[in-house]
Amino acid sequence: MELRVPVIDDGGAAIGALVIAELPRGTRLSTPTGLSVAEGGTYRFAVELDADTTEVVLEPDTELFSFDDGSRLKGRFEPRQHVGRVRVRVLAPESGLAGTAELEVAPTKLEYATEYQQMVGDVAEVATAALLQGFSPAALALRKSSTPSSRLLYQQFAFLHARLSSAELRNAFALISASPHRDWRSETELVGAGRPIRASAQLGRALLKPGSRVDTHGRLRVGTVPKRIERSRTEATYDSVPNRFVRYALERWRTVAQALHDGLERPDSQQRSGPLRRGVQASREVIEQLDQLLAAPFFREVGRLEVFPSANQVLHKQEGYRQIFQTFALAEVGANLSLDWDLDDVFSASQRNVATLYEYWAFLQLVDVVGDVCGTARTVEALALASDGLSLGFKQGVAGGVKWETHVGDRDLEIEVFFNRTFTTSTKRLSDSSWSRMMRPDCSMRVRPQSKLPQVEDGALDVWLHFDAKYRVERVTEQFDSGFAEPESAAADAEITEGLSRSKREDLLKMHAYRDAIRRSAGAYVLFPGNHEAAPFREFTEPLPGLGAFVLRPRSGGRPAGWHVLRDFLTEVVGHVADQASQHERDRYWRAIVRSAPADSDRKGRELPELGSPPRDEHVLCVELTNAEHLAWVIKTGTLALGSAAGKNAPRIDADELRAEWLLLQAESGPLSLWRRASAWSVQLGDDLQQLGHPDPVDRMALVTQVIRSDQTLEWLTGFGVQQPVRGRDADVLGRLVTWADLLDH
Repeated sequence: MELRVPVIDDGGAAIGALVIAELPRGTRLSTPTGLSVAEGGTYRFAVELDADTTEVVLEPDTELFSFDDGSRLKGRFEPRQHVGRVRVRVLAPESGLAGTAELEVAPTKLEYATEYQQMVGDVAEVATAALLQGFSPAALALRKSSTPSSRLLYQQFAFLHARLSSAELRNAFALISASPHRDWRSETELVGAGRPIRASAQLGRALLKPGSRVDTHGRLRVGTVPKRIERSRTEATYDSVPNRFVRYALERWRTVAQALHDGLERPDSQQRSGPLRRGVQASREVIEQLDQLLAAPFFREVGRLEVFPSANQVLHKQEGYRQIFQTFALAEVGANLSLDWDLDDVFSASQRNVATLYEYWAFLQLVDVVGDVCGTARTVEALALASDGLSLGFKQGVAGGVKWETHVGDRDLEIEVFFNRTFTTSTKRLSDSSWSRMMRPDCSMRVRPQSKLPQVEDGALDVWLHFDAKYRVERVTEQFDSGFAEPESAAADAEITEGLSRSKREDLLKMHAYRDAIRRSAGAYVLFPGNHEAAPFREFTEPLPGLGAFVLRPRSGGRPAGWHVLRDFLTEVVGHVADQASQHERDRYWRAIVRSAPADSDRKGRELPELGSPPRDEHVLCVELTNAEHLAWVIKTGTLALGSAAGKNAPRIDADELRAEWLLLQAESGPLSLWRRASAWSVQLGDDLQQLGHPDPVDRMALVTQVIRSDQTLEWLTGFGVQQPVRGRDADVLGRLVTWADLLDH
């Protein structure tokens, strides 16, 4: 299968063809828009001209083409990930033939005529609303602005060039030219009393006005009438506010094109590169197109615009005028958002990177979803006027989030959504930093509890979710399957390449990196324009921590595909963070408690016995025995008797000392011995202990437990004393209670 694109010279005649053919086992020419090339594909091409030609020059050349030899007549055509109209200039130095071939690069994962255009329209709609709601278009549009930077001028013209070439704007101009908006203008004139005048209420009022009058001689019911009578006449006119705005927009766009043309046509630009030559050509085309539009007959009676018509309903609603109004709004604020477009060559073959556009569109949809979850739409607030006053972009940085305050369940929450938030490496900012490398997800969402907080540091209960827009991901099974199935046929191999498989797994690993490296992160998710839904992974039983992917695909006539699934998930997430009894909050709480403790000291060579819990949570009861005979009796009988179990000074049954599993015994500042409690504490009569040979006088009752001596040597505890602290009069002192971490820190 092949696609023959005619090469048309400047006079409109066909002088040959640019032939695009499929490669074996390569990308097919059949796309969702019909027979055309697809983004990311690789095709064979050949130039066929009517005259004998041994060499041609193509512009752009190396951006889209690789050649078999120096003649440049054959080779490979690679549109990469760019979508839009491609204009290829074909020059034959030998014969002098020159012409242009135009073809469309269609997105493979979006329907070009519907979904791709819907994505552009959604971004344009939000940007227009932001301009009209948040800024001062009257001052911006009608005041002669200072000369913008070269980058903004290039960017603005690139946007205008793409829009003026689109079918949507061409249809808008055709509709306005065929049926321009009409206004009705009333004019008042004075006519003599003998002239015929149509009867009306206005005539009655005119006859009653004071002034010089004449006699009617009985011809009328009134005796006299004014010598001069006011008569109103209503006429249709094209000099309306919408038409004035259209004229103003066309003239302003022509100024932009002319400024760019003059800059590129400087005398010192004789040796122009391909981008500069295409820039001159494109600016000339735009100037000619705008001159033709301004030559429409109805513009002859259209006056100058004096006030920016931001509230004019014709510009907002009527077909034709609405499209021009939106284009003007975007062009005035820096050409379809002053963001990180790749503008090294704004006149290159492709006018927009569809993957970048999808990233911006997905962020706006995420803000829209969160606004629906919180009950307040704030999508417009995602855009902000740049510091230069000439461009509109997404809010970025620490203070650039879109914020909501909401109440869920019985808890107040603060929710923020950020675009390209940078998480730098820091040991001080634990709530919003990375502990390994700097991270910058496409979108980040923070949910912060604001009420019913435990005693932890600020931000300890924050929950971060991260989203990356991955236009190249088509099927969620490719993204998250444990293994990638081998193709069963050559056709399948053509559609699913090994390189594509690797890219999918890299995306998954990137989600792990976001969740694991950025502190307080509980989830990382891919947004992709696919067709297959799959539930996100849950590390445990609760929605967070988690990992996964969500379909988010533009479509006309309603919400994007996958919008409601994403909303339901975020609704569950917000409710989960508001739940104080969740396991996830308990985990975050104890992490904050544990990590707030100072770092442990050097403990090399300090061996511990087999403990049932970490050293800081395992207690040791240190007991000072009265003499060596007492220690010998414990060794002989395996019994330890302590304190008094009777009277008002008896220890409570829930005393911490009674829970300790380990005991450290010392007699008369002698060597330490480690013991393990083998039974629960019990009460025993002093007389019974005396009969067992207890060497010391014993009160009427005592606390007794069975103990087993440990073989563990604790040489590193040399110098540690087990002296008992004074507790007071309320209870007998059983011993000094410490943790194994306290012993290690000794």
